[in-house]
Order: sequence, then structure tokens, then C-alpha cells
Amino acid sequence: MVSCGRINRRRSRKWLWAAYAVVSLLVAALMASSIVRSLQEGADASASSGRPEYLLPVVVNIVPWFCVFALLPFIFVLRRPFFVFLVQRHMKNNPSMARKRTIEFATDCVRNHDDLTDFIVQWPAFRYFTEDPNLFILFSGRNTILPVPKRAFASEAGIEAFRALLLSKLPAA
Repeated sequence: MVSCGRINRRRSRKWLWAAYAVVSLLVAALMASSIVRSLQEGADASASSGRPEYLLPVVVNIVPWFCVFALLPFIFVLRRPFFVFLVQRHMKNNPSMARKRTIEFATDCVRNHDDLTDFIVQWPAFRYFTEDPNLFILFSGRNTILPVPKRAFASEAGIEAFRALLLSKLPAA
């Protein structure tokens, strides 16, 4: 099994975009209040000195907010590549993960064998699973997964049979 950073389920993506919209609106509101405050300060300064000083306070206050607003989409878009990076780094830092292993999925348990280890995990230990185009991921805890690459199956029929076994044993994410 692989232990990695926090992993979000697929169903959480729906609220993620809503959260992004709310955060974006909040940042936009803060930007607007900062601009209004800068304009008021500029108007007060120009009234006292007789020179228009509108531009500098606006620029000074809007640039940090613009940077935050511009970086928000990258945070949301780069979540998946960062997760892939964490898994790859974990595999690189743990040579035992690179050993050739055999995982057998029976109706009562999952058996994992390699040259040095042999362990059995009962199906109730897994909470749910998810699937992407290249991988099945079985979650046994919040940060613990068992990745099963689809390339390990001999045919599409094997993938379908495994998917049916997972659906009979675990809820899909």
C-alpha cells in the first residue's frame, strides 16, 4: 500500500469549483474595497497637497490582490499533477515499492506477495475505491491507498471482472 498526502474523492470536485467561485468573489470584493480605499486616500492626499495622487495608491493596493487572484486557478488546476508527483516521489524514495509484486483479489480478501513480504487484507479494511483511465485506487484510510494499474490485466474482460468485484465489495467514490 502507498501512504501519501491527503487525497480527495471524485465527488468532492463538485464543491471544489463552488469553493473556487466563492474564494474568487471574496478576492474580487477585497480588491474592490482596496481600490475604493486607495481612491479615497488619493483624493484626501490630493486635496491637502493640491496634486492628484490617485494612481500610486491604487497600483500599490491592487498588485498583491491581482497576484492572488491570478494564482488561484493554478492552485486548483495543479492539484492532480501535484498528487501524481507525490506518488512518484514516494515510489522513488521507497525501493520496496518498485519490487515486482503479485496482488490476488479473492472474494474474501486481497493477497499481496513480493520477494520479501506476503500479507493479506480483508475487504472490510478498504473503505471505497475510485477509477481513472489508467488505474484503480483502493482506499483503506484517509491517506493510505492500494493502486492497481489497469495494464496489469490481460484483457478488457479482466478489467470488467475486477470492476464488478470492486462494485460488489466496496462503494465507488
